[in-house]
Amino acid sequence: MSTDNTRKDLLVAYSITVFIGASLICSVLVYAIVVELIKKKFAPFSGYAPLPDVISILRYVMLGISAAYYFLIRYIYKVIFSQKPIAIVNKLNAVVVKIMSYSKLIVGTVIVYALCESVAIFGLILFLIQGRSFDFYLSMIISLSYFAIFFPRYSRWESCL
Repeated sequence: MSTDNTRKDLLVAYSITVFIGASLICSVLVYAIVVELIKKKFAPFSGYAPLPDVISILRYVMLGISAAYYFLIRYIYKVIFSQKPIAIVNKLNAVVVKIMSYSKLIVGTVIVYALCESVAIFGLILFLIQGRSFDFYLSMIISLSYFAIFFPRYSRWESCL
């Protein structure tokens, strides 16, 4: 397999993950629209199941999980980008190794995206329970920050060749 084909295949795999990431970022922004529509339609919105005693604990648990996700995502990135594919003399085996390497990058990146988006979902859940849009917007900012920090860089993918 030539270097040009390898780079072309890597670019295709990278483009797919960028599209998935952009779609998930857009979904976080759609959540913000949904929050605003709910606030407007059901003004004053106080949540579907206000739980005064439990919600403060739940809020801190979700913020703690969101903070832990940062370190989990860093660990996943370290695992994804730490190993280079094993060089194999047989061309068929080399193709298999490259495909496995690409799938490792794609799957690992999509897992990171899912963790980034789940932070915004935590905020959406808190908003729907209690009706405080601040909880959602705080989670949305954290989520979008994670997307910005951990969005894949093509140069990093190239280093895995």
